[in-house]
Amino acid sequence: MMQLSTAMICCALLFIGGHTHEIQCTENIPDAIKVPLVEAINEKRRDLGNVVYESDCNLATEAFTGELGSVTRDGYTARSTFDSTWPETIKKAVEEMSTSAFATEVGCSTRLDTGDDGAHHVTLDCKYNTAGGKIIR
Repeated sequence: MMQLSTAMICCALLFIGGHTHEIQCTENIPDAIKVPLVEAINEKRRDLGNVVYESDCNLATEAFTGELGSVTRDGYTARSTFDSTWPETIKKAVEEMSTSAFATEVGCSTRLDTGDDGAHHVTLDCKYNTAGGKIIR
């Protein structure tokens, strides 16, 4: 009986602690990444006029989880070697992107990994919305 009780308690604890939480933009996508990303993209898009790029939580969730919403969205991936700060690293990654992929809203997730050479790399997986169904060029 004692073993059964212990097993049931363990199962209950695993069930309670083992569930996944939904992504929360303020916790899973910190401003230290979001703000430099939006600034770097807007800096690159300066010549497009008054179009302002904004961060979108739903798009970030799609990029983070890999799950698509009701609409299939385009996206892009950028990779950069980690510099001394997030803003420098993200700016370098954005410089490698084609501006034709940029629209009006973006949501990105970030992954960090270490290469065989010991260098740290940042990968941005992004989803974006286009204005009026057209990609802004």
